[in-house]
Amino acid sequence: MRSDDDSLPLSDLPRSRLGEEEVVDRDILADLVRDAIGVLSGLRHEELAKEVPDPAVVERITERKQRFAAALSSRAFGASAEADRLRDECLELIRGGTP
Repeated sequence: MRSDDDSLPLSDLPRSRLGEEEVVDRDILADLVRDAIGVLSGLRHEELAKEVPDPAVVERITERKQRFAAALSSRAFGASAEADRLRDECLELIRGGTP
């Protein structure tokens, strides 16, 4: 068997249906969501480290983390109003908003 028999030409690879700009926007939003999840993890840790943690705050943080994680895993965000809302929410949180 020849070594070139095992490789596919690049032209045979499936092409993305998204344009370059859309791909970059999705990647940036995915990074923002990951950063927001990191911020929430830190806030949850801080709350749990308190002498008397507030269970409502911990629950709110946990729910928000789960919602962000679900959005990230589905990557169902793009150039939509939902994506804009998610982007704004993540940026607000990263900039120091409330959990």
